[in-house]
Amino acid sequence: MKKRIGIMSMQRIYNYGSFLQAYSLKSIIKDLGYDVRFVDYHPGKTVISSDNKLKRKIIRAFETIRLKSPLSEKIKFIKYKADCKI
Repeated sequence: MKKRIGIMSMQRIYNYGSFLQAYSLKSIIKDLGYDVRFVDYHPGKTVISSDNKLKRKIIRAFETIRLKSPLSEKIKFIKYKADCKI
């Protein structure tokens, strides 16, 4: 009889990385011979709603501006974040 393993992670948020990480972990554990199941966890309201995207970008911009670093480094940081789509 195979031992059963449950994976609990927050997958009902706007974050595909969380789901991909859980799925990868499931695949590896399954290859080791275990019965793997996802535990369906309902945290309630989504952590980040799509309505707040502009507000979040503005807050992050002000946080970046407040940093004590050269302007060129701040611009590099902003470009990096834009490329990561965070």
